[in-house]
Amino acid sequence: MTKLNNEYMVGLDIGTNSCGWVATDFDNNILKMHGKRALGSHLFDEGVSAADRRAFRTTRRRIKRRKWRLKLLEEIFDEEMAKVDPNFFARLKESGLSPLDTRKNVSSIVFPTKKMDKQFYKKFPTIYHLRNALMKQDKKFDLRAIYIAIHHIVKYRGNFLSNSSISNFSASKIEIDRFVNELNDLYSIFLPESGVIFDAGNASKVEDIIRNEQMFKLDKIKEIADVLPDTENKSGLKLST
Repeated sequence: MTKLNNEYMVGLDIGTNSCGWVATDFDNNILKMHGKRALGSHLFDEGVSAADRRAFRTTRRRIKRRKWRLKLLEEIFDEEMAKVDPNFFARLKESGLSPLDTRKNVSSIVFPTKKMDKQFYKKFPTIYHLRNALMKQDKKFDLRAIYIAIHHIVKYRGNFLSNSSISNFSASKIEIDRFVNELNDLYSIFLPESGVIFDAGNASKVEDIIRNEQMFKLDKIKEIADVLPDTENKSGLKLST
């Protein structure tokens, strides 16, 4: 702009995809620049929020975590499933292939033959029929049926969101001693050879550590790892983060 001897004002009108400007004197008269009135506007592309990228990132993380859960579930069932049906997991992996696909080796999914599959689906038309039967019928079910039901629960965990305010939740009702005793019972039943023993006498110390709002999560884990295992326990227990 041409050098002015008098003071002047610049007005800006900033929008989402444009910026208007004008230069005036203190009597609101529009000044001139190179023989033209000193006003105009500049157009630019409207800003784009990160909502779309955030949605894609959230989806990627959700799918990654789902795959991790299902892989862990398969590892848990693998040893016992191999005794019942060594080809079970291989059939499940091929279930998404077209019958015309040359990579598909079997025509059934859950059981070794199509006839057995047909009988199974006739008895349980949907996965929810199977889940309902597993919960209510007091009998021994086929391990393959149990895996499919748990697979569905783990894969589609459901909506556990609550509309309650976060202020309604507190750590005042923690019952660490009960959980510690339950853990000791479970270890003694399922992993007696591990030698893992938790000290229920330090439950109050663990509760104090959990309620400490000044400590970081990793520091809390380290503190709990020091006081929770029994002093005579030589198993080298490590608490996971």
